[in-house]
This record gives sequence, structure tokens and C-alpha cells, in this order.
Amino acid sequence: MAPSSTTPPTTTAKPPLKILMLHGFTQSGSLFRAKTGALTKAITKAFPLHTVSFSYPTGPLRLNPFDVPGYTSSNDNDKEVEEPEMYGWWRRPSTTPPTYKGIEDGLATVAATLKNEGPFDGVVGFSQGACLTAMVASLLEPGRSDSFSAAAAAPGDVASKSRIRDGVHYMTSKDRLRHLCYMFWARWMRL
Repeated sequence: MAPSSTTPPTTTAKPPLKILMLHGFTQSGSLFRAKTGALTKAITKAFPLHTVSFSYPTGPLRLNPFDVPGYTSSNDNDKEVEEPEMYGWWRRPSTTPPTYKGIEDGLATVAATLKNEGPFDGVVGFSQGACLTAMVASLLEPGRSDSFSAAAAAPGDVASKSRIRDGVHYMTSKDRLRHLCYMFWARWMRL
């Protein structure tokens, strides 16, 4: 009998699919990871031919309760209350015109994540992270740097100041985009 010349089946490695996840104001990367478990599971299930991974950086600005608009103390002695871990990508003090304190640090944190953990195929952001998602996706358009294949933004609200709101572009089916970008206006969204 002639020896069998069967070759063992080759297993092809699944190509990676890397998603950058940007948290909202008063959150952190680890909190956003905990809140998006169902979303990441759905994304992973939607791409069975890929090895999907998610990166959750934390905004560089540590916040205290007084940084949160509308915060009022329920305790006479706030020094005794343990402050929760809350972070942001920037702060917007109540100034006229509005300023965005620390936005350079927020963008630098994302740039470092892109450099150290990228390239990424897509980005998902919620609330303040959604605004950052749109900024970063536009900065990474073709011809500028490594671009995303897709971006999804779920902002918490529409800008109320006409100076800002009038500059917002609402995408319609007539828009021609080089990259897929979804914008979700989610007043009641729960992740």
C-alpha cells in the first residue's frame, strides 16, 4: 500500500477588527466597557469572520462633582464624601463664549492610543465621546492619516447654543461620504 499523502487541514487565522471605544463625560474606559457589554457582544457576533477587539481609553481629565453641570451637594460637608472616579475628554466652563478646557489633552490621549494600539478599523463614542468620535474621524480622513472604515456616535444632546448648533451638519441620504458614519441622537439611549 502506498503511503497516504493527505495534508492536515490548514486553519486560517481570522483577520483582526479593532474598535476604539470613547466614553462620555463623567465616565471612564472601564465603566464604558461595563456598560457596553451587550453592544460589543452584538458587534462581535456580526463579524464572525474576524477576531474583534475593543480598546477603551480613559479621558485625561479627572473630574470632581462640581464639574458636572447642575450638581448640587446633598451633604453639608462635601470633604467627607468619597468622590467617584469620573473623567472627561475636556471641560466646558460656563463662560461666554463657550471654551473647551483641556481639549488638547483629550485629543493627545486619543492620538497616543491610536499610535500605541492602532490602527483601528472603527470608532464608537457616547455623549462627549461621540463628539470626540466625530472630531477624530474627520481628522483621520483619507490623505491626513490612518482613517477609520466606520464611525458611530451616540451624542447625549444637540448643541443648544446657536453658534455651535448652526455649525453642526446633519447627515442625510443625499450626502456622499467616503466612510460610513452613523450618528445616533439618543436622548433616552441606554447602553
